[in-house]
Amino acid sequence: MLNVTRRYNKVFKTYNQGVALLTALLFVVLSVSVSTVLFMLMQVELGFADLMISGDRVQNSLKFVETEAIALLNKRNISTKKIINQSDININYITDYKFKKQVINYVNVYGNLEIQNGKFNINYLYDPVFCNNQDESSEKVTSSDSKKTITKQIFTNILLNLSTDGGEKSSIESITPDVAAKIIVDIQNWMCPVNAPIAKDNKDPYIKNIEDNNKNNQWPYQRGSQMLVGISELKLIKSIDNNLYNALIEHVSVWPLSSGNVDVKFDVRFLSPSIFAAILNEDINTAKSKLQEISKIKTSDNKKNAIIKLIEQSSAYKDQDKKEELKIISSLLGTDQNLYYLLSSNAAQGKFNITAYTLLNFNSNANVVWRSYGIL
Repeated sequence: MLNVTRRYNKVFKTYNQGVALLTALLFVVLSVSVSTVLFMLMQVELGFADLMISGDRVQNSLKFVETEAIALLNKRNISTKKIINQSDININYITDYKFKKQVINYVNVYGNLEIQNGKFNINYLYDPVFCNNQDESSEKVTSSDSKKTITKQIFTNILLNLSTDGGEKSSIESITPDVAAKIIVDIQNWMCPVNAPIAKDNKDPYIKNIEDNNKNNQWPYQRGSQMLVGISELKLIKSIDNNLYNALIEHVSVWPLSSGNVDVKFDVRFLSPSIFAAILNEDINTAKSKLQEISKIKTSDNKKNAIIKLIEQSSAYKDQDKKEELKIISSLLGTDQNLYYLLSSNAAQGKFNITAYTLLNFNSNANVVWRSYGIL
């Protein structure tokens, strides 16, 4: 009996030791598991913190490039970050300025500043008479109306030249005069107030029902009802697809104008080949070669006179009935006190790579008009 009791105690002791060992192992496993989970959570939190820090650095770097661009335009002292040459603040008119690539606070930054006044401002197409659906052809055409007609013809020529830009075949389909006219109507409709009548050939182009949009190929949203705010707004306009948009943004821009008082002004100091080609009704390469000669002329008045002389000599304006049109075109040429620059800046660190676009207005001082991140 005593031997049985001893055996039982021995077995029970061994059993307790086994349970204790299993409990300890279980505790160790649980501890390791909890520690692993906590470590992983900590890594995630650290990752989020790192992303936030990187994001802030990238954002601050983009802001820094913008500040430097404003300082350059204002001809103030440039910072010690050396993305701008100190001597460049003495440039009279900045047309295209490339900032140096630099690493600032562990972020790679660079940027480009480009004058916009030599491009076609889409807001020049805004026409209150069109929005009110009046038939201009039935009335005496005023000088103001003639300017609008000629301005639309210049933009039409820009569109027609896109299919053979620079003599090379474009990726977009050939644009006919009828297609160009439809594009202009769609742009003008977009800018008309909501309560304005819609052009007779394009009734109710803006609807809210997406299903109807798929059936009728119409806009599924309300139109802008004002002049364009930014160039990317063109993507929302019917008849402008991605291919056309990408081809167009090299030649056009958007900056604010006084509503109802659209003062068209093609700045002779910065006239682009696409604008000049559209005015001359010639190809881009011919316009480029003529502009190279004009670029050697110093004063703005002499530049304008030289441009007008070239326009007079072009085949498009040799006929006598084109003389009045030539006078109107001459009135569209000049210089603008308000200069507009598009700043494209890029900042990259780790997974972050952000491009920012900023439209700057300069008239004695530089100011930000609008900003866009990641899309132009």
